[in-house]
Amino acid sequence: MGLMSSSKPSYQTYHLHPFNWEFDPDVERRPVGLLDYFTPQTYNNYALYFKFSSPLTTEDDKARVVNIMKAGFAHLFSQVRHLVGRIERNPDSPGELQYVRRKGDTVRFDVQHLDLDDGAGKKYPSIDELEEQHFRGVLLGDLKVWSIPGMTYGAHPPAHPNEMPTISAYKLNFISGGFILNMHHHHFASDVVGWVGYTKQLSIICQAISRSIPIPSFPVSCLDNSRLNPPSTTPPSNDPLPPLVYPPPDPAKKGVSLLFHLPAPKATALKTLALQDLNKAKEEVQTGGEQWMISTYDTLAALLLRTLIRLSPIPLAGDTVPFYTHAINLRPRLNPPLHPQHQFNCLACPLSVSPPPNISQPTVSDIVSGWSLGRLALYIRQMTHGIVDLSNGFLDQMLQEMGKAGDKAGLSIRLDELPKGGVYITDHRDVGGLLGGCWGFGDGDGEGDKGGNKTKLVAYRHLVDSIDQGGVIVYPSRGKVKGNEDEGLEFVVFSGGTEEEAMGRLVGGEEWGDWVEFRGFDGVDLRGR
Repeated sequence: MGLMSSSKPSYQTYHLHPFNWEFDPDVERRPVGLLDYFTPQTYNNYALYFKFSSPLTTEDDKARVVNIMKAGFAHLFSQVRHLVGRIERNPDSPGELQYVRRKGDTVRFDVQHLDLDDGAGKKYPSIDELEEQHFRGVLLGDLKVWSIPGMTYGAHPPAHPNEMPTISAYKLNFISGGFILNMHHHHFASDVVGWVGYTKQLSIICQAISRSIPIPSFPVSCLDNSRLNPPSTTPPSNDPLPPLVYPPPDPAKKGVSLLFHLPAPKATALKTLALQDLNKAKEEVQTGGEQWMISTYDTLAALLLRTLIRLSPIPLAGDTVPFYTHAINLRPRLNPPLHPQHQFNCLACPLSVSPPPNISQPTVSDIVSGWSLGRLALYIRQMTHGIVDLSNGFLDQMLQEMGKAGDKAGLSIRLDELPKGGVYITDHRDVGGLLGGCWGFGDGDGEGDKGGNKTKLVAYRHLVDSIDQGGVIVYPSRGKVKGNEDEGLEFVVFSGGTEEEAMGRLVGGEEWGDWVEFRGFDGVDLRGR
């Protein structure tokens, strides 16, 4: 049912029932997994940018998008069932959480028309303007305009487990020449790869609706998270639950994020350089087997680690081991592997402060100048291997230790509480499989139709206005969409301080400036404003 807002005639709110919800059980409960607890207590803001093939878009074209997407979400919610409902305490074990879906629950879907004159002279960017400036988040202005209320990224009270947070909601923003779909879900419910999995399913469903063919099924196994949740070895805790506490934002704290580009030819050259370094260091580095197979991503992570430690605004003693971690998708690395569209959080993060066994941890001096780029890239590979080498039992031991927690919500990390001066890298390259796709929104989006009005997905961004020093998001290449084979990976670096301070440290610096291009500021920390 759609409700027209009295203050904004260009805004509609829908509360979508899952398809065939009338036949659902009265209540469905699924346990929040151990690796779900490890993630931040926040809503993710995964934004997809779609471009109409023609600037002469009509209201009928927009209505087609809305109607297909409403029907698509309804079918998706009948399949990916944990996206509906709330996160609640387990009544039989209050130290644990559950995804609770009740018969009749709906999911909020807002539609906003920012391509229309709002009467106040406010102009929002067109899809072409965003494309020309690399889809940087600052071009959107206040991210609350583009988001469901209370669901912007960050450690906000609405996302705290004690508040029984809504699991997901979605907002469609029409702009001149296209639209932005902002997809919110609580981080406990899915990592970025799981989100790609259900978003891919949504795109296939929308295509089926457009072509009036049967709706494709979704693998039921993708909702079975028992593989990563061994039976608890401890009885339920009787300890009192912690109060809801979020420290107030510090108005003096400043932070910005910067968008960079690593061109594909330079990425190849960077990996070649790292491999040459490794060949020279064979006698110094004791390793072997698969761990020698460094990737372009390992090399980029090594360059990021060196640069961000060397240029850190926080003084670090040369003989200390700095905090470092990166996120690893476990789905293809388990034995047997999980389905690529498996839901929930199937990730692990090797920590330099408590690393997998038999991995030498570099000091600040090693990272800045003592180790070659190749040796640093090998270190990145070893940290990954230390988690996914199932024979060493490290992952199983980690899960067993997490399972002992009395109140498992306390396992969640706070990015603003990580050790100062550290580096943490998240990998969003899997979103690349969605880019360039047609969802059936245009008249000619049917399979095999080479003409007509195709509406394509041209970019992806994680919209963030809570920024903590040392974070990195690695985006997929948009080369396929742009038709440019030299277009490589993009990445966003989170930096403390002002724009001028961040520019002085990170733009055109030694070694760093030889490889990457600065594409502009992507975000500003607004927590204390």
